[in-house]
Amino acid sequence: MADEMLSKYNNYWFNSEEDNYGMLFSFALILDPRCKLSLLSFCYEHLCGNEVAALKITEAQYKLSKFYKEYTPESHVHQHTSPASSIGVNMQNTLSRTKQYDKQELMANSIGRSQLEVYLEDPKLNRTAELDILNFWKENEHRYGALSHLARDILTVPLTTFASESTFGMEVEF
Repeated sequence: MADEMLSKYNNYWFNSEEDNYGMLFSFALILDPRCKLSLLSFCYEHLCGNEVAALKITEAQYKLSKFYKEYTPESHVHQHTSPASSIGVNMQNTLSRTKQYDKQELMANSIGRSQLEVYLEDPKLNRTAELDILNFWKENEHRYGALSHLARDILTVPLTTFASESTFGMEVEF
């Protein structure tokens, strides 16, 4: 029965060249501020060996970086056109300048590095500490900006859409 369960597990999680589930879990682990790349690297090394682990880590970093670029403000053109009074226009201009200031401050603080690079270079939190990860990203949105939105989107993806009992259930024939 254990062999059959392992076979079903492997077919479900590792059934394609793309390994999208594994990549999603890699992203989730990287975006856990207690783990980042070090725990992912440790796991891959023990599962696949050092050479394959290095390739998988590089691939995960590349794909996460590519995915992160989809969340950056530069990749989206926000056009909001609505009739506004002169007071509304002035308020929009002020908010626009404030956003520009915030962006300049963020860039100055990160010295041209992306928010993802800043996050990965920041020290990890204590791995054994209890942490509400979604709350961490909400509280650190000012520091990580678009990365916090990406993290919250990834970390809220359900693990599965069907009951595990149906996958690992024992079929009894009489």
